[in-house]
Amino acid sequence: MKNLLLVVLAVGCVASSHAQLNHVNGRIGIGTKEPKDKLHVRDAGTGGFIVQNNEGAIRLQTLGNAAFITTTQDLIVFNKLIGITGGAGIAASNHTDLPIRVGGKNRFIIKTGGNVGIGTSNPAHRLDVNGDIRCESVRVVVDVPNSDHVFADDYKLLKIEEVKEFVQAKKHLPEIPSAAEFKANGYNVGEMDDLLLRKVEELTLYIIQLKEEIEALKAADAKAAE
Repeated sequence: MKNLLLVVLAVGCVASSHAQLNHVNGRIGIGTKEPKDKLHVRDAGTGGFIVQNNEGAIRLQTLGNAAFITTTQDLIVFNKLIGITGGAGIAASNHTDLPIRVGGKNRFIIKTGGNVGIGTSNPAHRLDVNGDIRCESVRVVVDVPNSDHVFADDYKLLKIEEVKEFVQAKKHLPEIPSAAEFKANGYNVGEMDDLLLRKVEELTLYIIQLKEEIEALKAADAKAAE
């Protein structure tokens, strides 16, 4: 078997007068006299090797400081070009998606437009996850309204009677989506945090108003008792 492998490799090297085939301590080197592994292919320019059957092929090659894996008919990466430059990244060809399949299903995919999907083959956003996410922290940096305007002098705070009527009729707070809307549309984390903060600030204003009314009643009672 070992001799057969040597013959096959030798035939493959005939096409290049610069190729060197060396067998050193059980290691085979093509283009190098000091093979570092069982098979070590080295070329001064563009080099590599191809593994092929009747239905498809995979080619490993180098070009400059980049290493490439090219496939023709592979169920996992069909007509893909995956390049690793200096160990820094992976790139697919311009008009193909880059899926990663495990157990016969796409578990992770990068679409040509830049959307990334985990547990879905068709992400509609920059990141779509079909399932739970566990993490230590989430930082939202998108531009959302700042609820501190609630404390501005010209902010129109609803009367508490108006809030009561709205809650009795709608069964949820003003400006906050209903449970049915949450279920149908989900919600934006940044916007929802801003809305909840706004309600806390409004509640603080109601408490301040209530405190002022109580103090005014106490003062009136004290004056009446004199």
